[in-house]
Amino acid sequence: MERLSSWFVSNYLQPNKDKTLEVMVLGNSSYRYDLEFAGTPVDIKDHLKILGICLDNKVYFKEHKCHVEESIW
Repeated sequence: MERLSSWFVSNYLQPNKDKTLEVMVLGNSSYRYDLEFAGTPVDIKDHLKILGICLDNKVYFKEHKCHVEESIW
């Protein structure tokens, strides 16, 4: 995370904290991650919406299927 933060600074960029401070751990993991980016805690989610696709941590697309079914009906 420190390397990513320094990359943003060296390229004169500032991340949108409302959109970029979420991560997802793929697969089964009982480890509790404690992540920070530029002093702001990062949320660890079970699923994320990336470019309109809802992806869950087991790559089953369960959330995406529910979202598509809701939008159809």
